[in-house]
Formats: sequence, structure tokens, C-alpha cells
Amino acid sequence: MYICLFKQLIVYYEKSTNLPVRQHLKFRRILRRIPFKDSAHMKNLKTADLARTLLGLLLVFVGSNKVFQFMPMPEMPLAASTFMGAIVSAGFLLPLMALLEVLSGALLIMNKYSLLSAIIILPITLTAMIFHLVLDPSNILFAGIAFSLNVIVLFNQKKKISTLVFN
Repeated sequence: MYICLFKQLIVYYEKSTNLPVRQHLKFRRILRRIPFKDSAHMKNLKTADLARTLLGLLLVFVGSNKVFQFMPMPEMPLAASTFMGAIVSAGFLLPLMALLEVLSGALLIMNKYSLLSAIIILPITLTAMIFHLVLDPSNILFAGIAFSLNVIVLFNQKKKISTLVFN
């Protein structure tokens, strides 16, 4: 949006002064600071925003479902129900997971601290994916979508992750 407004400002300035903008030193400094991205990068950016928003919505939905239980729990095999019973009987794990999912989902939707929230939620989505792969393969849909979107969000921020890890 800002790039389009700036391009309109450049066109207006060129028409009013009959001089190209790039000749003026002041505008050369401004032009160097603005990244003019190609359409492929903008398409990738839109995909990243869509994946981030969908992951945030899914996390808020699943996390609030753990607290309010507005969607019934599906039938699970004996091993899966025993594992879930252990998590529930611990007393603090399920509310903690729900809190992390809702907070991370809200941060992802608002695009605030999205890298931090994607890193925080990665162990939960990975655990859910492994749980459904091993113990309950019939209900793997939400876990697979959440894990895939989490990987996409992290992959689109690989430059920030590399500076975080290697510096």
C-alpha cells in the first residue's frame, strides 16, 4: 500500500516539475530505502500472510475448544484415550496447552511476534501430529493442517531464524 502511494507521489512530482525524480538527491536517498519487490515476492508474501492467519484462526479455535468444549471429542482408540486421560489428570497440561494455543493464535492473527509464537507452538503441533500418526490416525486432519501451516510460517521466516541461530 505504501509503495503504491509513494509511486503516485513520484508521478505527481515528475509532472509538476518536469524533471525526473531520480535526479534529485533527496529523492534518491528515499528511493534507496524503499524495497521495490517483484510480483513473485508479493505472491509469496500473500501466501505467507494467508498461512499465518489460517494457523492463528485454527489455534484459537482448537485452544478455545479445549476450554469451552463446544465441539464434541471424537471417538479414540484405547491407547489414545489413555494418553489423553493422563494429560487431563495431570491438571495443568491441558489448560496450559489451551492458553499457549489461544495466545499464539491471537499473536499470529495480529502479526505481532509471529516468529516467537510460531516457535512456541511448534512443539505442540509436532506432538499433536505424532500423537495422531501413532495412536489415532483417523482424526489427523486438524493436527496435519496445523503442523503444515506452522512449517510454512516458519519457512517463510527463515531469514530471521538464520540470524537468530547463527548470530
